[in-house]
Amino acid sequence: MTTLKRLLLSGALLPLALALPLQCNKENPGGMDSQDMTGGNPSDDLSNPGGGDGGGGGGDGGAGTMDLNTPDLLLLGVSPAVGPSTGMIGGSPVILDISGGNFVAGMQVRIGGQMATVEQVVSSTLMKVRLPAMLGTKGLVAVEVRHPDTRTVTRSDLFRYYYGNVALTAQGAKLDIGTQPWAIAIAELNNNNKQDVIAVNRSSNNLGVALGNGDGTFGMVGNVNTSMMGGARPTGLVLGDMNKDGFLDAIACNEGPSSVSVLLNNQTGVFARNNEYAVGSTPQAVVGADLNADTMFDVLTANSGGNNASLLYGAAGAAFTTPATSVTPGGAAQNPSSLSLVDLNKDNKPDLVLVNQLTNNISVFLWNDTTKAFEWKANYQTGVNTNPRGVTVGDFIGDGNVDVAVSLSTAAPQILILPGDGTGALGAGMLHAVSGTMNDAPLGMASADFDGDGLPDIVTTLSGSNGVALVLTRNKTPQPASFILTGKNPQAVAVGDLNADGKPDVAVANTGDNQVTILLNTSQ
Repeated sequence: MTTLKRLLLSGALLPLALALPLQCNKENPGGMDSQDMTGGNPSDDLSNPGGGDGGGGGGDGGAGTMDLNTPDLLLLGVSPAVGPSTGMIGGSPVILDISGGNFVAGMQVRIGGQMATVEQVVSSTLMKVRLPAMLGTKGLVAVEVRHPDTRTVTRSDLFRYYYGNVALTAQGAKLDIGTQPWAIAIAELNNNNKQDVIAVNRSSNNLGVALGNGDGTFGMVGNVNTSMMGGARPTGLVLGDMNKDGFLDAIACNEGPSSVSVLLNNQTGVFARNNEYAVGSTPQAVVGADLNADTMFDVLTANSGGNNASLLYGAAGAAFTTPATSVTPGGAAQNPSSLSLVDLNKDNKPDLVLVNQLTNNISVFLWNDTTKAFEWKANYQTGVNTNPRGVTVGDFIGDGNVDVAVSLSTAAPQILILPGDGTGALGAGMLHAVSGTMNDAPLGMASADFDGDGLPDIVTTLSGSNGVALVLTRNKTPQPASFILTGKNPQAVAVGDLNADGKPDVAVANTGDNQVTILLNTSQ
């Protein structure tokens, strides 16, 4: 008997043998979620009484030996990391690359609990796998790889399904919410866990409210004038808790008197006009947030007549501090049409994007938390005669930085996506067509993840075509726009979950027929 066998039988090497399994994963750089060793290689089982020369029926020590030459089964990655729930794109099956280790002929793969077809084991570290269909499923799903020797590795952080069939479907009758609805929002106004619709109406000079039933339908509609002055022509709307009662109030900007009005919510979704404040000339849009961290809601307006923005700081008593502070871009910047607050430089403070229609550019201002003010950083051109109108923001290309998307009312309607670099600067823009109809006038914009792939998508109104364009962003690339008919001359769009199914829905303000169209997300 060899010296090694005598040592094994005597138990002298037993501590070493027991320590060996702790080294099994030392080669795995991928941090497996789980590895089932109980059904694996019998040589890995130290309790095997029949293993090796010294096993026998227990003998002197009964310790088995371990085969250190068997490599670990690894699951390290899936590419692409997202795929359609139908398993198909354009009538062709989606093929995924599964990377890992110790892949051999006869491997099995399950994705989301469904058996996938292994098209090819390219090498010990790569497999080609056909994606199974998971219709109606989105989000992260488990990927399981099984070796012919029954060893299994499962990870749930490598792959997600998105809705393979994406659709926005008009729901029931349109809402008669006021004459010429110009700006719109979706929010929970009476704290009943049901989303409501609220809009300002430019011709009827009022605020209209439709309280949601929680299923995409609506009950009572109420109205209140936005201004004490005649010819208010409200053009913008933002919601915030002005009086700190836990309910959202409305702030409307009025083009006629160049003012903003505070309309307080009585906690049932009924609003009453409170106070009115002067801002710059001819405001077109309004946004808000607690900018200076004093727990008060602050607002900014885009003033087309003043070529600037106006900042009103919130004060106690549901009020604003006056006079308004002017926020003026450097360089040529005329006729601001819209604006957005977003953190562009990752300092957890909102920065400002101002869209200048007449000079075909956007202005970026970064918030200075020391001075509690916006500082102009740069202007970015959108192109000659592009007539930029709407704006929305989000990480559209999936690199972890916030990007800016602008609607361009060019002869061939387009959107422009300017990628952010995380420092507050924007890169060269990517143009993307949204309509084949000349002079279609894309106006209002919003963004949300409509298909569940983890990236925000873009929806913009098309006034000339009486509908909206939906642009999905997948694998860092905008997809061809799809068109959804809404109503006559849509001006503005808002996103929210109107039927509580976890999917973003859309409300569209149509100025031509004085109605609001509800589009429910019926993607699957």
